[in-house]
Amino acid sequence: MNLDKLLQGLEVQSTVGQLDRSVGSVVTDHRKIQTGSVWVCYRGVLIDAHQFMAQAIDKRPIAIIAENSRPIRTPTNIAYIQVGNSRSALARIAANWHHQPAEGLDLIGITGTNGKTSTAHFIASIFRLAHLETALIGTIGYYLGRTVLPAQSTTPDPLTLHSLFAQIHQNQIRHVIMEASSQGLDQRRLDHLKFQVAVFTNLTQDHLDYHGSMKDYLVAKLRLFRQIVPTGLAVINCDLSPGITNSIAAAIQEKSFANVITYGLNGQPNVTATNISQSTAGLSFQLLISSGSEKQSTSIRLKLFGQYNIYNALAAVSVALHYQINLNTIKKGLESTVIPGRCEAINLGQPFTVIVDYAHTPDGLRNLLRGIRIEASHRLIVVFGCGGNRDSTKRSLMGEAASEIADYTILTSDNPRSEQPMLIIEQILSAVRGKSNFEYDVILDRKKAIQRAVEIAEVGDFVIIAGKGHESYQEIGDVLYPFDDRQVVTECLTNIL
Repeated sequence: MNLDKLLQGLEVQSTVGQLDRSVGSVVTDHRKIQTGSVWVCYRGVLIDAHQFMAQAIDKRPIAIIAENSRPIRTPTNIAYIQVGNSRSALARIAANWHHQPAEGLDLIGITGTNGKTSTAHFIASIFRLAHLETALIGTIGYYLGRTVLPAQSTTPDPLTLHSLFAQIHQNQIRHVIMEASSQGLDQRRLDHLKFQVAVFTNLTQDHLDYHGSMKDYLVAKLRLFRQIVPTGLAVINCDLSPGITNSIAAAIQEKSFANVITYGLNGQPNVTATNISQSTAGLSFQLLISSGSEKQSTSIRLKLFGQYNIYNALAAVSVALHYQINLNTIKKGLESTVIPGRCEAINLGQPFTVIVDYAHTPDGLRNLLRGIRIEASHRLIVVFGCGGNRDSTKRSLMGEAASEIADYTILTSDNPRSEQPMLIIEQILSAVRGKSNFEYDVILDRKKAIQRAVEIAEVGDFVIIAGKGHESYQEIGDVLYPFDDRQVVTECLTNIL
């Protein structure tokens, strides 16, 4: 591809150098520059890549795209393209480099603090039964038809993302369900994409280490709703605060006249649930759908726990209605959904229940424990920690949730990264230490913590292993060590049975 073709559609502030040249690769790491490379230089979260300009120039790429003005010492045989936002430019360049693979794809984006993964898998299950060829890009993995790739991040960087789109297009898949993380949206990884459907699940505290405030956190998520096509659909949880729903509505009206479907358990949403009950087998409820004068209803049994999963299911139903999928298919899709590491029960015949879940936010953990508490007639034992180098303000809130709902808590290491695990646990305990009714233990070794929980569980107890869910590693320092809560639980149960 020629450089001038690669740059099509970019909002360029200035260009110096020859553009009629063949491009060999597009890179964002100056250390990976080779002959024929185009280097896209942007300001990262921790490091501004502009500081590596001299090293990049020494490697002689054919072109540099950056936000800063062209350095005087730049050789004339290196084209220099100055842009207003390098991250947004990268999204456009990635699309051009892969020959616009997203064109013709039907994109469904899901954003929210919690529930993105579960909602995405509910939708995918319904679509499969409706014989709609579907790909899924999210936290657990990248499902590209028969190919499943491990997820490097919830929302991939633009070069990876458009490479995935190219594979999806080649596999003749039309529908793509995507989890849109707040960081991915803020870092403009999804810029220039057009979404047929955008879903907003909820907004609770998380990622404040990155965004700084709940206001900025919301602003990042609202970007998705400015990218809905005019004939598209916005799916909104009507049980959110009026401030959030009004902000979503304003974002939609800025760029689109998309239709809106509401879901929830209060008020008069288009999609709702009644007669909710829970047993050891999961959730049951009556699904009610209102569209104008037309009303539909059916009973649903989910293989999951917690009222929050009803919200996720209702969001998926709302999306399915946009594609005119019949109610029987919707019912079968919801009831057959199994999500790795999301309320995943590990059953080897033990006389108590063990559940592995990804809950890693205060709201997520509280909702999980509340959902299980309804069913737990015996003890509720929870094992969890908090990730290092992430929002530290949520740690004490998670401790409060455990102290208020669980009968016994074992605090352990999650993904400590570069932080000391014990210091993280001290922060979890900061708001609850001294509570007379808070029974807990601290076992830093996560495997031993899980083993202890399984050993002390008695007939009828519920044991919850929270925080990592589907993850197959534990991040300590800069190293990813193999670790899967589900495998560890299985090993521990095998040893006691």
